[in-house]
Amino acid sequence: MVTFKAIQKVDGGVERFLKDFSDFLSSKGIRFTIVSPPVFGVKPFKLPFLGFIPYSLIFSLIAGIKIVLINRSCDFSLIHSIECGYGGLAGLIASKVLKKPFIVHAHCTRARLLAFHLSQVSDLPKSLILLYEKYENSVDKLVFKGADVIVAVSNEVKRDILSLGISPTKVIVKPMGINIKSFKPRAKDRREIRGEVGIPLRGFVIGYIGRLDPSKGVDALIRAFSLLKKSLGLKSCTLLIVGDGNREERDRLEDIAKETGVSSSVIFTGFRKDVARVLSAFDVFVLPSFFEGCPLSLLEAMAAGRCIVATDIPSIREIVQRHETLLFNSGDINMLEKALFRLYYDLDLREKLGRNAGRKASQYSSDSIFRDIKRLYSTVVKKRHQQN
Repeated sequence: MVTFKAIQKVDGGVERFLKDFSDFLSSKGIRFTIVSPPVFGVKPFKLPFLGFIPYSLIFSLIAGIKIVLINRSCDFSLIHSIECGYGGLAGLIASKVLKKPFIVHAHCTRARLLAFHLSQVSDLPKSLILLYEKYENSVDKLVFKGADVIVAVSNEVKRDILSLGISPTKVIVKPMGINIKSFKPRAKDRREIRGEVGIPLRGFVIGYIGRLDPSKGVDALIRAFSLLKKSLGLKSCTLLIVGDGNREERDRLEDIAKETGVSSSVIFTGFRKDVARVLSAFDVFVLPSFFEGCPLSLLEAMAAGRCIVATDIPSIREIVQRHETLLFNSGDINMLEKALFRLYYDLDLREKLGRNAGRKASQYSSDSIFRDIKRLYSTVVKKRHQQN
């Protein structure tokens, strides 16, 4: 096995998927190389909007060349890009030069997500943001057209891909996979995590795990939590926010907690490696996202048997039905507060929803999903050899 970059921090869903999938490949004795920006000694830094595109294109070209050079010692059978966009473009460049099969993963509706993010963090006119979204779609379209197979993590993502004029025969749907057994909740973890962050053992804890990004809707969760606190009065209630993001977004969320008077009851833990242990401390897991592909944090909360409240968007409805969770409209803080208020007082409902979610999680076992992707590797390589 050749690993070109050790994964030190796996905060987002795509990064955690890559970590788990690379562990699976290692266990099967499959040689692979991971190529990512830190390979080139490039540290993350803030770019102005107009500087982002050329930097990303340069990264794609450099990464593509790097893959070609690594191939001299490794001789790849295929190239698998774990994202579309600029990482996918790097894979496409290398696959064309090396004449190797190319698989690309699509984890989200990327262009819409980027455009939404830009609309939240900048004052750019809507027309320019729409133009940027169209450009990002053209990057994805180029990558998708050059791929032998596209793996979409949900039917919602597949619909976005097909809207770009990509042939349906190229696209398969394969959700994210998780190690179900590793998320079995333990009373010991619940006590230890709550003690670590200063939460009463019998207090009501609402939790979020994921990136701190405007598209995740964490600001709406904090505002809904502030309404809940007013409704509950002096009763013990805590919001635990687990995950990293850029400093500006965290500052914004902390300011919202202060403005709404709940800063003393909102705990930002930052990045945590022990997600399974942290989930044990939650009474309710909330996913308030505006956009998702196949949210790994949701699957993990399900595997942990947590009661779930989530936004009523297509990609989430593919995973959980109404008898398995409580759904609310994106950004609707009153609807979210009512769901949380109901769950605070209804322990039987919390336990029922948690059991239902736990049973459903078995459908997303990484064992079967990763084996399917491994079989896909063999199929794609064999097909390319037959064509040649």
